[in-house]
Amino acid sequence: MLDVMKPGSVIVDLAAANGGNIAQTEANKVIMMDNRVTFVGYTDLPSRLASTSSFFGNIVAKFILSIGPQTTKEKGVFQIDLEDDAVQEMLISYDGDTRWPDKITPFNPPSPFPEEELVGKSAEELLLEANELQRVAFLKNVGVASLAVLALLAFDSFSDAAASVSLAATFALDGLAGHQVVWGVALALHSPLMAVTNAILGMTAVGGMLLLAHGTSDAAGLVSDSPAHWMGAVATALSFVNIVGGFLVTGKMLDLFRRSEDPEDYFGYYALPAGALVAGLGGSYVTG
Repeated sequence: MLDVMKPGSVIVDLAAANGGNIAQTEANKVIMMDNRVTFVGYTDLPSRLASTSSFFGNIVAKFILSIGPQTTKEKGVFQIDLEDDAVQEMLISYDGDTRWPDKITPFNPPSPFPEEELVGKSAEELLLEANELQRVAFLKNVGVASLAVLALLAFDSFSDAAASVSLAATFALDGLAGHQVVWGVALALHSPLMAVTNAILGMTAVGGMLLLAHGTSDAAGLVSDSPAHWMGAVATALSFVNIVGGFLVTGKMLDLFRRSEDPEDYFGYYALPAGALVAGLGGSYVTG
């Protein structure tokens, strides 16, 4: 019987685990005879077909649902969509009437979108567009700077300190210089270069602490009693975030290049002298 089978025939022996129904079957092997008849002797066919059958069944279910039950969008109402291209191509007859091939509506593909003509721009036009984008960006930055100046002048008008004008001018110049330094660096270079630079720029914490110490008296408490002190407190807090964030980013970047055989770093131990300093300063303030 095997000798008269057509070339390309496949025999799946379901009893391969128990020796097989055919003498040529070997467990867990696929064998092809000289006449190109293939014997499949897998012993784990149920597990092999589980995912495949469920996938095929899901496809068939979705196709059957697309034929009719989802046409009317009404529960319990079945109506075959005879205008659907996929349905009419596979529907041989319907309601006793032959449909294929005479009653099949030819498929008309949608007309392609008209190709837009590519208009080449001269170097002068490209330069004008670049200048316009640059002008819009500068106008946006000028608007933000103007709002910052108005806020600074409003803060200065409510301050009674004699040196408020000098402090406002210094703050404005520092802000201008810092903006040019930070935003002058390309965004692609911010991560590798600006991590430590941000920590260095955290020297504004020194200015904030000087503002906190400016005009203090023996009767001054922990709560700020002047706009200058409030500005110093805000500058110190933001600088602290800047310093910590800069070193954290730098540490994460350096960890990317750390090898498994490199020794561990114990920079956390520096928290001990830093905590002692803070505790000593706090104790000195409390005891007077």
